[in-house]
Amino acid sequence: FSPKIITDLQSCSTKTSRGSRWQITKEPQPRYTYQDLTRKTSSTGQLRIKAHLRHQGLIKYILEPGVPLSGAAANAVAKKHHETVNILMNFMSETVFKSVITPEVKKALTIVHLEESRKAKNSSAPSKPAEGQSESASALIHDAKKGKKKKRGPYCDPGKHNPAATSHDAEHCYQLHPELCPPHFSRPSEKATTQLVEVNDGHESEQISEANIKISTRGHSNLLYATAVGSAILVNQDGEKLILNNVLLVPSLTRSLISIPRMFKHSFNITKTIGDCVTVNVDNNLRIQGSTKNNLLELVNCSFLVIKSLSSCYHASPVKPNWHDRLGHPNPVYQKALVPESEVIECSI
Repeated sequence: FSPKIITDLQSCSTKTSRGSRWQITKEPQPRYTYQDLTRKTSSTGQLRIKAHLRHQGLIKYILEPGVPLSGAAANAVAKKHHETVNILMNFMSETVFKSVITPEVKKALTIVHLEESRKAKNSSAPSKPAEGQSESASALIHDAKKGKKKKRGPYCDPGKHNPAATSHDAEHCYQLHPELCPPHFSRPSEKATTQLVEVNDGHESEQISEANIKISTRGHSNLLYATAVGSAILVNQDGEKLILNNVLLVPSLTRSLISIPRMFKHSFNITKTIGDCVTVNVDNNLRIQGSTKNNLLELVNCSFLVIKSLSSCYHASPVKPNWHDRLGHPNPVYQKALVPESEVIECSI
């Protein structure tokens, strides 16, 4: 508490201040001087005094600035100030504090403190606005990099505007008006011809072209970035293959995700067998074994084909990459040692 407040209140022994917030006609007899009070009360003790004043409804008479008052209002405020000074001038004992701060009050104060800390943390790190979401992808393939999870939203469902959305209205909703969607948010072309394999977890993707697509997820802390788009081959437990078109390569995902509506053309049946095991029948043509563990449909016995070697990948592409530039302009001998099939070009660097 400010020493000036205590000094001003102590100096008003017989002085009456009409038109001010406070009015004291008798000087209180302190049990301790203000210096003794400050010396005897540590930061914890000051918090106790503050808690007691708040419990008595007197804390506002110290923290809030005064306003001109007169008559009965001035007398009432002066009485409250007199009670405040008496409390401050008499050392609060442990017995008094325990009578005020009960276990229930301590628990309530702890909850309030945690809530205020959470709000302060959230206000110091504002979240990024949600971007458009690519909904035409049949699968998202990962490369075993982990990411944190965080709730985001609200979002609009396909073909329907969410009134709770704060970033746009119905007239500017991409779900209702896809023609308004910016080019980099539109669904990627399915006529990809460049083969570019960038996964590193034993998966194969064919007919993949480079891409930089932002994907907004409701359970991910950041936007997911698709680095390539193309086709992938899914193999079931019997070796049968299913080609998934328009697949996005998302390196930051920890698990590969497949869109069920994009897997079938006519029918998709799930039959529960033993325990949490299920059998999935796709278009009465492909049978896949899976499970419903953790309330998710997991295709535990399916996998993507093993990727081809690096040389076959970039040789299959109609556009050869400039390895000299990508490797940081190395010596031609060093470049050939790293990528034997690369083309050495003249460079001024």
